[in-house]
Amino acid sequence: MKKEHSLILKAVLQNKSEKEIREIDKILDSNLDWIEIAGIALNHRLGGYIYKGLNTSQQKKMPKEVVKALELLVRAQKEQFEENLEEICKVNDALEEAKIKFAVLKGAFFGCEMYEKGTRRSNDIDLLVYEDDLGKLDTCLRAMGYIQSNMSNGEMVEATKKEKIIQRMNYHDLVPYVKKTKMGIMELDINFLFDGNKNLIDKNVYEMGTMVYKGRYRITGLNPYTNLAFLCCHFYREATDTIWTEGKRDVTLYKIVDMMNFIRFYREQINYDIMIEVLKKLNIEKKAYFTFKIMTEFYEYEFLSEMLSRLDEYKSGDDEMKAIHDTKNKTTIYRDETFFEKTFARG
Repeated sequence: MKKEHSLILKAVLQNKSEKEIREIDKILDSNLDWIEIAGIALNHRLGGYIYKGLNTSQQKKMPKEVVKALELLVRAQKEQFEENLEEICKVNDALEEAKIKFAVLKGAFFGCEMYEKGTRRSNDIDLLVYEDDLGKLDTCLRAMGYIQSNMSNGEMVEATKKEKIIQRMNYHDLVPYVKKTKMGIMELDINFLFDGNKNLIDKNVYEMGTMVYKGRYRITGLNPYTNLAFLCCHFYREATDTIWTEGKRDVTLYKIVDMMNFIRFYREQINYDIMIEVLKKLNIEKKAYFTFKIMTEFYEYEFLSEMLSRLDEYKSGDDEMKAIHDTKNKTTIYRDETFFEKTFARG
């Protein structure tokens, strides 16, 4: 592995060991291509992760202009998140009060406990909502001033019935709910299926329970087991269908990093036996195997190897690991390079 790639993958990690810190120090003391590092960081939305992931003495080993640029990026991301936070909490409280079954996902969740403000860019609020509660959700959000709009040409116009049906059938989510706030346009992305429409497990997920997290703010999220399971399903979906792969959404490195950091941050709360039991109950063993296997292209970590060992009977063959469903042509195509190769490819 190139030392530039190694530095990026190590710098972005949460809860670093002393050994990992020393390894970063050693890489920083070598001759590095900072143009490549900065390019990858920006292209994969990792600038804030790297800046926040390095200590003060390590930052001093970076080119001053790179540090200044990352400082500005982190400040902007922090300001954006703080502007959104008030609305995140309002939506969370309103849905709780309406007794809607839901969980906050991804960026709005990660910021509660896992990431400091400014680490991660978050453009919107992602929610998982029980399908039976979508009517109550619509009533609740419209009372708060939201409408459903694709923001065509930047205009906040209610989506047509056709647009709503296409979004629901093709992407397993809804046309976003949007609202003008004093800070700009707030967007809520609503997922109503935990997995695909061929594996309707949402009732099981909510029976396993959500949790109220009280970190930097109060938020309702999935429990650590179902949260990790969701990240696996989400990654698998975007890695195996041309709807997402054509836009290279399958190889944006921050998604791998978020999963790795989630595992490291909540590791003490995750029991192997229970995790396997949850994956089996949700019928997503193969998707979890696929996800953890891809993660090993980037990271060596005991949790990943242990989970792959326990999921060995569900492992995918080489062709399965490379297969992508071509939605337009209704056929299967195959990757000609690994995730790692495609992620760090130039151009």
